[in-house]
Amino acid sequence: MFKFIDFINPWGQLAIAACVVIVAGSRLSRYGDALSQKLKLGQAWVGLMFMAFATSLPELFTSTAAAGIEKAPNLSIGNCLGSIFFNLSIIVVLDFALKTRIIFTEASRRNIASQGLSVFLILIVCFALFLEAVRAADFVSPGIFKVSSLLILAFVVYLLGSWRLFRYEQGGQISVEVPARGELPSLRAILGGYSLLLVIILGGGLLLAHSGKRLSVEYNLDATFVGSILLAISTSLPELAVTFSAVRLGLYDLALGNIFGANIINIAIIFLSDILYRPGQLLDQAMRLPGGRIHFLTIGLILLMNTWILLGLVLRPKRRLWWFSWPSLAMAATYLIGVYILFSLR
Repeated sequence: MFKFIDFINPWGQLAIAACVVIVAGSRLSRYGDALSQKLKLGQAWVGLMFMAFATSLPELFTSTAAAGIEKAPNLSIGNCLGSIFFNLSIIVVLDFALKTRIIFTEASRRNIASQGLSVFLILIVCFALFLEAVRAADFVSPGIFKVSSLLILAFVVYLLGSWRLFRYEQGGQISVEVPARGELPSLRAILGGYSLLLVIILGGGLLLAHSGKRLSVEYNLDATFVGSILLAISTSLPELAVTFSAVRLGLYDLALGNIFGANIINIAIIFLSDILYRPGQLLDQAMRLPGGRIHFLTIGLILLMNTWILLGLVLRPKRRLWWFSWPSLAMAATYLIGVYILFSLR
């Protein structure tokens, strides 16, 4: 798609795409805030659905293309799981950026519901990968039209869980103090601006994935590592831009809702990738290829990161240590150690 600009160095492409995504993402959070006020929806649910959908488009197109076009299952799964891992680390950046406040005390405990859904979906994928790893060589996992039955279950849970979260938000709105922004624009103007930024983020995200692929080819890195680290970070820049902008506006639940919502959608993307991967079941083929079992390490790191977040939201730390709250320090250490291990296994 971007062959016509391949005369630009891949690092240059990466920088251009990153600037486009960051600028568009910073504007997107304002439309999300306006939408939550216009439709009288909770910040967390708007972040979970509208913002997360827009910022997850790069992962959607990258992972489905890796599965359906490139026939690279580990690249597809690695991109989704790596994006979840990176998205959680964004909370560390947010906590540092707040300086005098702590993200875990400013955000509502209601975010635990969306976090719980994301963890449950990740556990389903982990169980599905485990079954593929231990099954006999001639055993074929049950599925429908070459789609894993457990991924179908995960998608159904995703739909039902999203609906329940919507009802949960509607049933107990929390008043959040946000800066006054004057009269809200019309719903048509909000949706129009949202759609335009969505297209811009899509284009920037696809260019990020393209430049990431060029960099991975030049350095001859393993597909699982490339998906889990390089492509994951590249395609997660929209989440970084939107959540950082939301925190600057004082929209803490919108910020965390976007992160957890993007993680939930990434699990749904694995299901969609399985549909487009026609040689067989996506998870089955991934476990048969070199590097497939690295996904268990990524999932373990994701679950550990979620543990620190849950403790932060429940215990709500009051003090900082070296510009960070203790859950953020634990998350930063987990992420850095995890990236080092993944890099050493490349």
